[in-house]
Amino acid sequence: MNTDSSKSEFNLDYELSDHPDNFHHFLNGIQNAYWAENIQLKTFPRWALLAHSQELRKSVLDYILMTAGHVQHIENIFEILAQKTRGKIDTVLKDVMQKSEQNAENRVIMSTTADSVIIKGLCEIALYQIEIYEKLNAMAKAFNHQKISELIEKTLKEEHEFFRYFQKLRERITK
Repeated sequence: MNTDSSKSEFNLDYELSDHPDNFHHFLNGIQNAYWAENIQLKTFPRWALLAHSQELRKSVLDYILMTAGHVQHIENIFEILAQKTRGKIDTVLKDVMQKSEQNAENRVIMSTTADSVIIKGLCEIALYQIEIYEKLNAMAKAFNHQKISELIEKTLKEEHEFFRYFQKLRERITK
């Protein structure tokens, strides 16, 4: 293992020259997650305004705060990797978010329907994020990088909690 001080901490634990494709795939995933979290920060305030239920509005605002923390986690990962902080569009998530927002805007007159659509979108987004972070965490563990794995696991835990919360909220609102 090369201990050149110009290498990042990540390089010291996992010799990237031996696994450039794995690192490239991991970095792309981190860039997608960074873009996703940032686009959520821009989009969710509009969703909070579309919500009719005060509980949903507060929950979306809480989710925004949690998402800001996720952005910080990812920025810390970029720092550990000694990589430039930049996002890369995740087209699947972009489509889910646009569809959910359009459906909520179209149903804004019917409050429970709009709230149900918003919650459905939030659940889809959280579930998608969970899948992405689980893959990234598996890769971080394969790279034997505990600090990155810890950041991802904290994010995963929060996404799981909000996903379960939004599922329960949807059941209450649609009754």
